[in-house]
Amino acid sequence: MSVAVGSVTKFAAVEKDVFGNVLTVSPAFVWAVDNPALASVDAEGNLTALDAVGLVRLTAAAGNLVGELNVEIVEGAPASIVIAPA
Repeated sequence: MSVAVGSVTKFAAVEKDVFGNVLTVSPAFVWAVDNPALASVDAEGNLTALDAVGLVRLTAAAGNLVGELNVEIVEGAPASIVIAPA
């Protein structure tokens, strides 16, 4: 999974039992990243990629269970070309 520098990406997590049934989490998931110099995540799972490229591990925890996802922060693709007098 990759996201661009400066972007905000919404992530979602679900808790499942051993049969694959989705469980309701109470309280909500606790979100975290392992490298706050590269990204931050809020209580709703919105990951903000800061101003540097690299790899972060995003986690969502509920009780003693933790889900993890590696997220690569990459340079964003050019969005436009601006022409101005030199």
